[in-house]
Amino acid sequence: MISTALKIQDATQQAFTDENIMMMASAIYHNRNEVDNETMGKMLFEYSAHLSALVATLVTDAILSETQMKEMISEIQEFENLSTEILGEQNDN
Repeated sequence: MISTALKIQDATQQAFTDENIMMMASAIYHNRNEVDNETMGKMLFEYSAHLSALVATLVTDAILSETQMKEMISEIQEFENLSTEILGEQNDN
């Protein structure tokens, strides 16, 4: 359990220090006085979306084995197929 927590902590730290994430944060900081509120909101949204996606990816890689990852992807695909099938049947009615 402690090793998993440390893996998660390390993955999160890697995400925050990722070169692309740091460049986005720098761009937001340096352009904060030069853009309107709507543009700033979009920039912050994009930054947070990229950061959270990277954290999720790195944490998943850190705590799941390759086999577990394949099983998870397979299950997601099964749910998507089932959802498509159910929604298709609802649209036919």
